[in-house]
Amino acid sequence: MNYRELDFTTESDVEQKFLYKLLTSDKPYGLNYDDTNILTKPDIRKIKIDKGTTSKYYFPDYVLINHGLPSLIVEAKNPNEDLVEAYREARLYANEINSSFPNKINPCIYIIASNGKQLIAGHWDTETPLFNLKQENYNISDEAFSVLINDFSNEKIDSEIDNIKKKYRGESKFIKPRYMLGGKSSRNISRGENSFGINLALEFKYLFNPETENEREEVIKNAYVESKRRLAHVLPIDRLIRNVITPSKNESLEISNTKAPKEIFNQLKQKDKIKNQICLLIGSVGSGKSTFIDYLHKIALPKDLTASTFWLSVNLNLAPINKEKIYSWFSESAIETLKSKNPQIDFNELSFIKKVFHKEIKAKSSVLGLLGEGSTEYNKELYNIIKSLKDDNETFLKALIQYLFINKNILPIIVLDNCDKRTRDEQLLMFDVANYIKNNFNVMVVLPLRETTFDLYKNEPPLDTVIKDLVFRIDPPLLVNVIKKRIEYALRELSENQKDFNYSLSNGLIVKCKSEDVSNYLKSILHTLFQNDFFRKLMIGLTGRNIRKGLEIFLEFCKSGHLSEDEILKMRTSQNSYEVPNHLITRILLRGKREYYDESSSRIKNIFSSDTGDTLPDPFIRLSILHWLKERQRVPGPTKVKGYHKTIDLEKYLISIGHLQKTVKREIEFLLFENCIISESQDSKYDSDNLISITSSGIILLELLNNIDYLATVSEDTFFRNIEKSQIIANNMTGKSRFSPMSKQASLNNADTLLKYLKNYKNEFWFTPEPTLAVNDKFISSSLTKGLGIIQRSKTNDPTYIDVEILKSNHPIDSIQEGLIVSIQHYGIFVELGLNATGLIHISNLEGIDFLEHYEVGDRIDVRILELNEQKGKFSLALDE
Repeated sequence: MNYRELDFTTESDVEQKFLYKLLTSDKPYGLNYDDTNILTKPDIRKIKIDKGTTSKYYFPDYVLINHGLPSLIVEAKNPNEDLVEAYREARLYANEINSSFPNKINPCIYIIASNGKQLIAGHWDTETPLFNLKQENYNISDEAFSVLINDFSNEKIDSEIDNIKKKYRGESKFIKPRYMLGGKSSRNISRGENSFGINLALEFKYLFNPETENEREEVIKNAYVESKRRLAHVLPIDRLIRNVITPSKNESLEISNTKAPKEIFNQLKQKDKIKNQICLLIGSVGSGKSTFIDYLHKIALPKDLTASTFWLSVNLNLAPINKEKIYSWFSESAIETLKSKNPQIDFNELSFIKKVFHKEIKAKSSVLGLLGEGSTEYNKELYNIIKSLKDDNETFLKALIQYLFINKNILPIIVLDNCDKRTRDEQLLMFDVANYIKNNFNVMVVLPLRETTFDLYKNEPPLDTVIKDLVFRIDPPLLVNVIKKRIEYALRELSENQKDFNYSLSNGLIVKCKSEDVSNYLKSILHTLFQNDFFRKLMIGLTGRNIRKGLEIFLEFCKSGHLSEDEILKMRTSQNSYEVPNHLITRILLRGKREYYDESSSRIKNIFSSDTGDTLPDPFIRLSILHWLKERQRVPGPTKVKGYHKTIDLEKYLISIGHLQKTVKREIEFLLFENCIISESQDSKYDSDNLISITSSGIILLELLNNIDYLATVSEDTFFRNIEKSQIIANNMTGKSRFSPMSKQASLNNADTLLKYLKNYKNEFWFTPEPTLAVNDKFISSSLTKGLGIIQRSKTNDPTYIDVEILKSNHPIDSIQEGLIVSIQHYGIFVELGLNATGLIHISNLEGIDFLEHYEVGDRIDVRILELNEQKGKFSLALDE
């Protein structure tokens, strides 16, 4: 990089040709900053600098971010302008930024000003620059330039800002409330699974998780749920989730009713048109594409199409992800599947093989004729020909298809099943396989594909080669309808079999119950699913359009160890009307198999999770990621698909509002892995060039910010800097506080403690570069404030809740207050001080007074506040002297 030969005529030349390259080039030619660490003028807010008549609004050309904080101010000037004033203004700007931070926290350390021909640089609080370089000095061989590169480099300043944060953190130790319960065995207590639910899941495994072809066929025959284009009476949460990803409606044909898919029937009737073509079935993961295909060819097809087509499924779960191997693997797998579908045929019998390769053998007849039919030489040559043909799987498969189907005017339809479970690149490879099949075999290929992959790549090779009339889109049925249908099927099975059902109690006793008891149990949970808005919201939010995942969660709920023997008995004997209590639903879905909440074992993640390995833990990063994506859910991204935006844009924004770059990357990967966000590559690997979007699970996490049960639960697994606050929550978890464990009051107290701590932490420890931002992100603060408002209203409306902080505030120790006598006992006088505030003047503080004669209930007296028993929420009082 030769800066000395650059020609500067304008300020823009200085910015783009010199300063930007100086900032972003690798050492020793530049300061090694990443583009995401650089704020430019559109991102920077003007600040009023200077005083009196010289005051004005000003902003520099660049602000550099290190460790989430503004650290370096860079000002560019016209080549003919003097730099002294530019340097002074940049220093004033840095001073204004530093003044917005706590005492002795001055992150904006360095200043650079340049007009191209000259560069001056130094500290924000020193008028005399450390460096004053001419253009001829801009070379790595120049000592002063090399020192500048070293002292102002990204790594050097990053280390200085990190040290500032470390000093501010001091000796702070962060701890989770559940870590205060004892060792691993204490905090990781397992609730396991209930015996009733386990036996039920085993009994109906074939129904909720069909694995074999026969099991899948039984489900589609007895419990298939169609998906219709327009569904009446859809609740807002269903509508929200169904619209998280909007498929490209102009590029595919939506199946109006999957029970009678006339759109596909019309295409299948045109055999000559669809032979050697690919039919795409577009839908979300777990939306029922495989189930629909099974239903289509086994149940729904009209008789004429059943007779004129043959359906062959190849399971791509078993396919090697290798271009060199996958094509031969397909031919071999298809042959094996054909054999299993035609058990009446001996595929090794010579007469059958001769018929299959009749055309090929006939082509060799001139050679065979010379040997004399039936001779040893003839048979040997025939053997070599047949073996050569049969050993070539592609040739063998082609011949089988021709003999078994084409010669009989039957169209083979090959279904490449389970392609959509793979990543984007693997799905596109499977599409190449589909192209290979349709080009080399006389078949139609059906390829289920994720709608995300199709929407993002429909206009690019290889997807742009698909005939648009053969691209069909399927929406999943409503989850509640699927579960209801499966349970109804299970209940019919129970009714027909009339067999007893056994399960074991915690004491080892075996309980026998009748089939109607199982029916009542399933119906109670189903009743809960339909009637309880919270359960429904969580279920649908967690599963989104993934019906398969929804069935898994439903089974987990049935088996939960949090469902006690008493609860199971209530459901067994409820006559179908019992509904699982809301607090128990929350416990099951949030805590999973654990007694206490542990994010690693729960499907619902902690939006306030942080890592104590960071200099200052960041409990707001997940909130910022999800909020940014949620705000852009309806905004088209670079590929014009709504909701899909560049990871690098998100990363740059997050760094600009104070999040650490390594934390950003780590948490984006975490949210990808947990399916709270999704990338175009559809894996959990961080890639700044990827497009990403929020999922229904991410949306539900944001909505849970207003749910007290959620906030209370995740507080158990959140890092607190304040051990006292952590201890409050730990005491509520174990019953050592004034609240009983898992009570509504304990939940209110935990949620309140969490949000107040986070609000405090944000103000004191989570420094942001907000003074420099053109648009400030207020979502974190507003979310905490809104949540605290909800909690406060709930506390006010709960007559049994005692708010210690309010009691302390309204009734300070040593203050004199008027109270009302509400009870007189032989051991003292009970006094009411106000709403939910009572205290006792103990007999020991009434010496020399005949209080039983002197006072009556209803008298008003002045008392002194001695102390507050926080666990009981009661004051110790004395008479005012």
